[in-house]
Amino acid sequence: MIGTTEALIIGGVVLLLFGAKKLPELAKSMGQSKAAFDEGLKEGMNEPLPEDSGEDKVEEPDSKDDDEDDDDGGHDDSLHSNFGGGFG
Repeated sequence: MIGTTEALIIGGVVLLLFGAKKLPELAKSMGQSKAAFDEGLKEGMNEPLPEDSGEDKVEEPDSKDDDEDDDDGGHDDSLHSNFGGGFG
């Protein structure tokens, strides 16, 4: 949390950077931006969400090797390399 002293220091730095004439314009533009943001949030909350039609679902192809017993105990060597570079 920002204390009183820190807030005064930050306010003084902002006043030095922007000047007394620019501060009202800056506050006005920040208020307009916040109002536009709040309006966008309100519009977004009122819109219905699109329903999932299921058209983009990807079905996995049937594998013919699912029922066959492999000689290597069911390990698939295509997923792992036989290169012996490891830790240890």
